[in-house]
Amino acid sequence: MVKSRSRQQRDQMIIRTKKNPLLEAILHLFSFLLWIYVIYALLFFISSIIYLPIDIINVVKLILNLRNGDIIDFLQFVGTFTLIITGLLYGWALYNKLRYGRLNRRKYPGPATKESMLALNYIDEKTYDLLQDAKDITFETNPIQDDKVK
Repeated sequence: MVKSRSRQQRDQMIIRTKKNPLLEAILHLFSFLLWIYVIYALLFFISSIIYLPIDIINVVKLILNLRNGDIIDFLQFVGTFTLIITGLLYGWALYNKLRYGRLNRRKYPGPATKESMLALNYIDEKTYDLLQDAKDITFETNPIQDDKVK
């Protein structure tokens, strides 16, 4: 049975990691560049639909030799393709429901009891009680003993 803890202890971070600040800065930079690219791509398509005169996007359209009509045709093709795929997937789901009926999803098991945990023979009773009672535990060796895996 799980013992209750105070709210303050529950809200504190349990796992602490040491992250490399340089790696984190590089990840933030890549994330920022990706967001800039996504915003630029959205503006590219939106400016074609509602004819926004954004110079930086018009330069790209000029370099790629694209007109607003070409981009709108592409978006219509993608939209039509998406609707067709959605319809096919919906039809497939309907077919499976009619053929196999509604599937009852499994229910998750209840909380584990002390007896059921000890019946697995992976951990002894002393270690189990130690895990349940202690607030902080540091193991020198793995307490789980599995005879099948060595």
